[in-house]
Amino acid sequence: MDMTSPPWLEDLYAATLRDACEHLDTPPQELDHILDTHSLSIGGVPFTLRLHAPTRQVEVFGDCGLPCPGQELALYRHLLELALESELPALRFALHPVSGHVVVRGSLALAQRQEGELCAALLVLATAQAQELRQKFDWEAQTKAA
Repeated sequence: MDMTSPPWLEDLYAATLRDACEHLDTPPQELDHILDTHSLSIGGVPFTLRLHAPTRQVEVFGDCGLPCPGQELALYRHLLELALESELPALRFALHPVSGHVVVRGSLALAQRQEGELCAALLVLATAQAQELRQKFDWEAQTKAA
């Protein structure tokens, strides 16, 4: 979390994560770990969540994986086509600058109330998109095992 965020925003972020986990039927024993690490896995897709205090948004980052050599051109073309579609306005795809992994990124503005149901829906949508990419293209072994 951004250390410059006001306490009420940190509390709203934590409440949103708790509520999202409830909507995702996360086992209660995993909740503390998710709140401590800001990470969870849905359908084999690892996610990191963070509070971006300047914009008052919850940001989610899902690791789609590392494409196998030879897949990059077709995959990158597909990602560009997705970027031009208006069907996925809440999600963006990017390449991690260090690892080369494809990352799906979404964000959700926090109002004066917790947005757990919307956060859960965003995570489910991001998971579906990551899983679809994994089915269409070949990925390195560590992605397949996730």
